[in-house]
Amino acid sequence: MEKAELSISETELGTFKHHQGATNLNRAGEVFMYCVWVQGVMASLVVLVDNPQYKADFVEFQKQLSHEFVQNRTDLLKRPFKSILKDFKEKFATVISPDDSMLLELLSELRDLFAHCHLSLGRPYLLWGPSRDFKTRISAFGLKPDPSQRHQLVKWDGTNESVYLKCFNVIQKLDQGLLSRAAESLGIGYRFIR
Repeated sequence: MEKAELSISETELGTFKHHQGATNLNRAGEVFMYCVWVQGVMASLVVLVDNPQYKADFVEFQKQLSHEFVQNRTDLLKRPFKSILKDFKEKFATVISPDDSMLLELLSELRDLFAHCHLSLGRPYLLWGPSRDFKTRISAFGLKPDPSQRHQLVKWDGTNESVYLKCFNVIQKLDQGLLSRAAESLGIGYRFIR
C-alpha cells in the first residue's frame, strides 16, 4: 500500500488564504463597528449634557426619541471623530480618570486603524500607516511592522487572538467603566444610552 502524500493544491491554498482574509475582514469590521458604537454613545452623552431638557424624555421614551434629540446627535456624528472625542473629554472631564484617557486615545487609534487601512482578502492582515509615533502605536495592540518595512506600515492580523482581544478589551473597558459613569453623572441609567 502506498503512503499518501500530504499536499495542498493551488485551489485549496487559495481557499485557505481567502478564509484567513475573510476572518480578518470580519474581525476588523466587528471591532470597527464597536468603535463606531462607542462614538455614538459619546455623541448621545454630549447631546444630553448640552441639552438637559432631553433627559426626562430620553429615559421615558427611549424607544421613540424626540426628533430634536436625534437631529442634534446626527449633526454631532457628522463631525470628525476627533471633534466628538474632544467635546466628550471636555464635558466629562470630572469622570475621566488617567486610565480612561489612555483608553480613549487607544479607541481613537483603533478607529483610525480600521477607517484608514488597506485590506485584501488574499492576505491575512490589514495594512495601516499610522500618522504619528509609529513604534508606540505598534506596541499598544501588539501589532507588527509590515514585513517590507519600506513603507512604515503596520500589520493588523485579526486571526491573532492576542491582537484581537487587546483591541476588543479597549471597547469592553470603556463600556463597563467610563461610559457607564458618564451616564450616571447625568442621572441617567447606562442601559438607556447603551
